[in-house]
Amino acid sequence: MSIAHAGRWLTALLIVVGGVLVATRTHETTAATPRSYGFCTRTALARAFGGPFRLDSLDGFGCENGAAYAWATVGPHAHEIGVTEVLLWDQRADRWRFTSRQTWCVPVIGRRAPTVYQLGCFSN
Repeated sequence: MSIAHAGRWLTALLIVVGGVLVATRTHETTAATPRSYGFCTRTALARAFGGPFRLDSLDGFGCENGAAYAWATVGPHAHEIGVTEVLLWDQRADRWRFTSRQTWCVPVIGRRAPTVYQLGCFSN
């Protein structure tokens, strides 16, 4: 392997590792999120989880313009799975609600929540 070839591989590896590190940061904001979009907190987003799979951990999340993504671990310990959910703020109910990624994650020019689109639509 030539030095130039090895250099390209190292550069590609650093870009991938850097992207993973940026993507795994947890975004928690309360004061900066307008009340009309609810609070972007671990507790507020965790309220959306329920049903047959209980929330074990909220591993990463972020909110932007009334949309949020959540990286979570759900299910009983023997059957835990990692999930990515996209949520929208429901003003009437004053809470975050899951939305269909199949519908919401369709590319839209001028999307108001590009960070949520990037981090909520392109993982498991």
